[in-house]
Amino acid sequence: MKIKGYIFKAQSYSFFRSDCQKCPQVNRCISATGLVSDNLDYVLRLKGYRKIETEAMRKGKELHREALATYKTVDDLGIKTIRNELLSGRELALSEVPVCSRLYGLKGVIDLLRMRLVKQKFTVDIYDIKPALNSKYIIQVAVYGLILSDNDFEIVYKSKKKRLGMKILPDIPLKKNINIYIVEPKKRHKIEFIKNNKFTKKGAGYKAYICRLMKEKRKFHKFGIWLVAELDKNVKERQLFFGIRKLLKKSKPVVKL
Repeated sequence: MKIKGYIFKAQSYSFFRSDCQKCPQVNRCISATGLVSDNLDYVLRLKGYRKIETEAMRKGKELHREALATYKTVDDLGIKTIRNELLSGRELALSEVPVCSRLYGLKGVIDLLRMRLVKQKFTVDIYDIKPALNSKYIIQVAVYGLILSDNDFEIVYKSKKKRLGMKILPDIPLKKNINIYIVEPKKRHKIEFIKNNKFTKKGAGYKAYICRLMKEKRKFHKFGIWLVAELDKNVKERQLFFGIRKLLKKSKPVVKL
């Protein structure tokens, strides 16, 4: 895709799915993958564009399916069962878990999530399956750690064809330990994110960096960003905005990214 630039025109909101409209963070929420993407990819994502699946992406999906085949998803087990199991002290291991935090305005899908709550001690292990280790992957997994550091974080589940969120932790003081892992085909990397209810040195550093990234990305939420079209012929000159397809607005670029 070849793009000359962007023009900022009038104030509007970014693209979000309709099932998030009831959340007070709907116009501020950022996904973990969106947070680590570059500005150009993020703007296109806000406008509803999605990348065409490449061979590498397809192989990545196969890797995920093989690694997570034996684990149940949130919708397999049921959100009420998950909450009851957690409150009873049993360890839960779930795959492809959608989570969000209204406190931070962040959301994401965790590849594999292990949780246990025993006598007010909440232990979490977050696993993300990646083909290799790089800084973007580490920040993406750190976002999941930050989401689960919020006592009021929600797990998203399906109900009557809608996606809803439910808080699963009780309203009591908790002692948290959160570890994040990046799992490569032949190696696993562990980072202690929160220990004994406090961010570790690395965890605090990742949190500060994530907050800076959120501030930068949310600048794009405050403007109507129209694509100045010089697109690859395989991409139709239309954008998806609040569920309505509109023709791209063509004009001279005034802001280049």
